[in-house]
Amino acid sequence: GRRPAEYDIQKDLNTLYLSGYFQKIDAFTRPTGNKVMLIFSAIENPLVLDIQIKGNGEVGLESLATIIDTKVGQVLNLKRIEQDKSKIEDQLKKNGYLFSKVQNVDITSKNTLIIKVDSPKIMSVKLSGCSSSLAKIGLRDLDAVPGKIFNSDQVKKDRERLIKAGYFSEVSVPEISETLPGKGTAINIEYKVKEKPTNRVDVGIELDRDIVLGFLSVGRNHFLMPTDVLTGKIQIGTDESNMLAVRTYALKYYQPWLLNLMPISLV
Repeated sequence: GRRPAEYDIQKDLNTLYLSGYFQKIDAFTRPTGNKVMLIFSAIENPLVLDIQIKGNGEVGLESLATIIDTKVGQVLNLKRIEQDKSKIEDQLKKNGYLFSKVQNVDITSKNTLIIKVDSPKIMSVKLSGCSSSLAKIGLRDLDAVPGKIFNSDQVKKDRERLIKAGYFSEVSVPEISETLPGKGTAINIEYKVKEKPTNRVDVGIELDRDIVLGFLSVGRNHFLMPTDVLTGKIQIGTDESNMLAVRTYALKYYQPWLLNLMPISLV
């Protein structure tokens, strides 16, 4: 009932475009008798006939298609695509892929929606604060190694392995840094560790079958080679004539890896 103002027309064009359903929207007027007809001309986005989520590594991409709102048979909606990108990246973070991101989204001439996910790989893993030979031995049991997709859950388990290995008295939370080696982001991991003392001597009192005994325990790490352990223990108490005597003794030698070549569990 009123002559369209240029400001109002532009506002309507922006509203329609931001809905996400259209590639292009134009508006023009056409006189009809003593009135003016306002016409919007729009090119709709294509129909989605297939959805593929691709990446540069195995990060469980197949399951991500089930969490997005865009479905096969719907008109492509760019606003919804942005929401889907956020959902995918949030789910990847929950799965431990903290640095994985949606790199781009495209639709092919055959109406296949392709979502490309980039997952940075580990470039280096380092143990600092110990000898190079012990660092090499400590790294061999880790799963998050150079060439693999970075996963924070895997890194947490690796730190637990380093702590349980028994080589170090301290293992820091790893420092994670990003680099750009030329083919995209890569990840560096560094653990700061402190070697356990080579020699250990413990003296004390303990209770065995209601009898108070003194003990002397001696341990030596890296006895014949890195990672092996030699321990000895004696218990001293009184005999039947109340004289001090050695009650028990034990000597143990342990190699977690046979000659540092293979795990004992595989021998």
